[in-house]
Amino acid sequence: MTTKQEKHKAREMSILSIASEMITEEGFFNLRMTDLAKKSAISVGTLYVHFESKEDLLIGIGIDAIRNRYKLFKYSYDKYSNSIERLSAILICDHIINEKVGEISEIERLAQFPSVWKRASYRRMEEMNLLCQNIGEFVRSIIETSLDSGDLRAYNDKTDSIATCINISAWGVCIGMHHVFNSYCVKSEGLLKPKDIEHAYVETVHALISGFGYKNENFKTRLYEIYSELKKDSRNCKKECEPEAK
Repeated sequence: MTTKQEKHKAREMSILSIASEMITEEGFFNLRMTDLAKKSAISVGTLYVHFESKEDLLIGIGIDAIRNRYKLFKYSYDKYSNSIERLSAILICDHIINEKVGEISEIERLAQFPSVWKRASYRRMEEMNLLCQNIGEFVRSIIETSLDSGDLRAYNDKTDSIATCINISAWGVCIGMHHVFNSYCVKSEGLLKPKDIEHAYVETVHALISGFGYKNENFKTRLYEIYSELKKDSRNCKKECEPEAK
């Protein structure tokens, strides 16, 4: 990388860091490109050299958030020794991240809606797509290990097909539960207290993994232990999931 490219990259990361701070304070829909340019001490024209549109900026923030999420998934993987606990920890960890980073987590999800990525640059979309593929393959490898060991079962004898099904179901739980917990009806009415949310999430993870053939009478207890352990590690989670200072 040339000196010019390094400066370009450093400026871009600085813009993303400042944008993330502004979004955390004011929300994405209150973010104006002119205000971002001013806080970044650059012209609006220079800002658009880095990000072709507000949607492109959103994708950039999403990429940064996904990259940090991936770091925490790897942290959870290294913390546990067997594939079922690793898979469980990643699912639980995803929820903990969502609870901690708030607005940035919402931006990460929003970045993957067609109404956003269709308006972003091809380069930015390809970068996000590759990163998501890497995470998907990472989780899938854990699932395949669980199937190979017999902890999870492919009842139709098509391991490849069931691995894909489990992988999709796992992400469905992560994304779906996040939307439910942050929906207006839940938030505005205070329907779920933090302990209720923890209970609902752990029970859902238990139902998902047990539904794919895992049999262990102590599994639910272990899930609550993993949840508690990762909550205690939340300082590490927060440090890795927040946008890095540039």
